[in-house]
Amino acid sequence: MAEKTIVVDLNFRGNKIKNAVFEVLATEPTTFLVEGRFYYNSTIKKFGYYNGTAWVYGTNVSIASATSDGAALYAGQNGDVYVFNRLKSISSFIDITAAPEGGGNIVIDIAPDTAVTLGGVSASDTKISSQKAIKTYIDTTIANVSTGSMVYMGDFDGSKTIAQNGITSIKKGQYWRVGTAGTASGITTPSSDHLAIGDTVIANKDKTSGIVATDFDGFDSTESADLVRLAAAQILTNKTISAISNTITDINTTNFLANVIKSSISNPGTAPTTGTMIPTLQAVIDYVTGITTGKLGGTKAFTLSNATTLTISASQHGFNTSNGVIVQVYETSGSNKNLVETEVVIASNGNVTINANQSITGQVIIAGSL
Repeated sequence: MAEKTIVVDLNFRGNKIKNAVFEVLATEPTTFLVEGRFYYNSTIKKFGYYNGTAWVYGTNVSIASATSDGAALYAGQNGDVYVFNRLKSISSFIDITAAPEGGGNIVIDIAPDTAVTLGGVSASDTKISSQKAIKTYIDTTIANVSTGSMVYMGDFDGSKTIAQNGITSIKKGQYWRVGTAGTASGITTPSSDHLAIGDTVIANKDKTSGIVATDFDGFDSTESADLVRLAAAQILTNKTISAISNTITDINTTNFLANVIKSSISNPGTAPTTGTMIPTLQAVIDYVTGITTGKLGGTKAFTLSNATTLTISASQHGFNTSNGVIVQVYETSGSNKNLVETEVVIASNGNVTINANQSITGQVIIAGSL
């Protein structure tokens, strides 16, 4: 086909071009790529325009069904679909079938105003639900979540009845903080028959009428005087502490009450009169020493080395000579020890002296009480 080349812009001054045909090509042009150039692609049956970087093609749109007062539709670039005007009726749906890159359909389903089928198995990425459906779904979901959940309801006056507190219906999980102590409501806590300031009152069921004290659980929020702290100095009164399977450490004698720790055990030789006291170690030593003095004894041996006399002082033998002692002298002969008679003098100071007319080599054995 003959053609004429024009190398200047044409200005039609508002006049029309009639019976004109756009350039028809089977493939995209590769020359004279100027932004705004357009042509018709006979292969894909679409108009295309050059955006300065690449060729862009529009989207075919067909309306399957629509209301008589439906919206105007416009197919934009890159497969975008624009809907203008607000629908006056949504009793029907608009099915927009498009052929974007890669193919496929776009279906926009506007549900009827009475539909509340949101969430769950009915959830869909291709449905736009009504305002009422969305509101109903949100309200229902929040109501279900709040049932049994902790919801703060305000202050509770323990000096007033439940009705006087303005409570006519309850939901499980609603709770109040006690601002005024009292017994008028009849609600109790595990440690008290009344509500104290700071306690918590929690509804334990759903009820719309006839609310009574047993419909609530009271919890102590204040520290009980009976509470045993883990890390604080504290005086325990009338408490029983079991040491079974436990270890009690760092107890000083000063931590016991008077007359529990005894520094002495009186009446030596008599049976204890009480089993509720604990004697100190020194008290036990003194008591044992007192009841055994003069009753326990022993023997000690002293060496004679070729001597005719030997004095053994009281401090050496350590016996109580006032109770009497036994002194024997043995002479060593080879491997034998023979008992011999000597003079034995026990002085008033407890010294024991052995005298013999001949020198003796052997041992002096003294037996006595302490």
